[in-house]
Amino acid sequence: MSGTRGRRLRRGLAAVAVLGLVGGGYAAYAASGAEAAYRTAVAEVGDVEQTLALSGTLTPSGTADLQAGTDGTIAAVPVEVGERVRAGQVVARLDRTALRTAVDRARADLAAARAQLEADEDAQAETVSDASSAQGDSSGSSGPSGSSGQSSPSASPSAEPSSDPSSDPGDTPDPLAALAAQQQAVEAAQSTASAALADARVALTAQTEACADAYEPAPTDPSGDPSDDPSSDPTPEPTPADDACATALAAVQTAQQDVATAQDALQAALEDLTATLSAAIAALGSSSGDQTGDQPTPQTPQTPQTQAPQTQAPQAQTPSSDDTSAAGSPTVTVTAATLARDQAAIDQARADVVSAVQSLRAATVRAPHAGRVASVAVSTGDSVSAGDAVATVVAP
Repeated sequence: MSGTRGRRLRRGLAAVAVLGLVGGGYAAYAASGAEAAYRTAVAEVGDVEQTLALSGTLTPSGTADLQAGTDGTIAAVPVEVGERVRAGQVVARLDRTALRTAVDRARADLAAARAQLEADEDAQAETVSDASSAQGDSSGSSGPSGSSGQSSPSASPSAEPSSDPSSDPGDTPDPLAALAAQQQAVEAAQSTASAALADARVALTAQTEACADAYEPAPTDPSGDPSDDPSSDPTPEPTPADDACATALAAVQTAQQDVATAQDALQAALEDLTATLSAAIAALGSSSGDQTGDQPTPQTPQTPQTQAPQTQAPQAQTPSSDDTSAAGSPTVTVTAATLARDQAAIDQARADVVSAVQSLRAATVRAPHAGRVASVAVSTGDSVSAGDAVATVVAP
């Protein structure tokens, strides 16, 4: 009896515990359900953007439209449509016979210009050397003499004490070394002036292109009130084209100032060399006059090489006194301006060599990256100009 009562008691306690758990769970659920909130929205289609920040090596991808780099005739097209090519592989090649000839001609012109400059330098050196020899002979042949042809006994001893004992004959500057320095100064100044002129032309071309669309007036609103005072309109804000034009204008002004500075230096170098040559010519004329006595000096015609071309050395002008030659001498003096003209010719010939070599290299069209040939626009024997389409290569 007692055992039956105990089992019933345990069952009752278990039932109470189960009811307590169920009641507590329901109470918790009811409490959380009362505070829960939901947000609803209408679904729609849109774009999702995501940016990834990565680091690594870039490889070419996309389409490359290959063009002819110079004028000429297609000599070979070693690829076909659909063929795979590697980076640097030849896609087309122009006939390079004429281009090689142009390179050889340009190099020959450069060699001839250098030879002309060397010959003119030697001619000037010969003039100065002859003048120095004439002055030495004149000073050596002059001696103390009387009107009767007999020397005075007191003349020779009185001449020695009057000389400066501190003077050293070795301190006399070498006239040929001074001439060479002046020649180099003229040539360097001419090269600088030529380069400055070329830079100024490039800057002017860039400025013309940059200012083509700059400072355009803003379009007017046709719906505006015509009675408005136009002077009350605010100043328009500068556009990117305006800023680019202003920058290009400043570059042109700087280039023009560089040209003026270079031409001033060239003019100074020309004047120094002209003074040296004029002094040498005067010394030769004096020596020739001493030898010919009172015979009249013939008028020497002016050398036509008195002014360098305006496109190369606009300031390379020398006085006409530099163009005279020694009286009675058949030698024509090479002027300082002639030397500047020779250097300008060398600079132009050097630029022609660079241009010819670049054209020769541009005759070979190569794939810029690996890929597949999508199209070929030329065939062997076609005439093309620089910029014409040759082929299209699509990267994998």
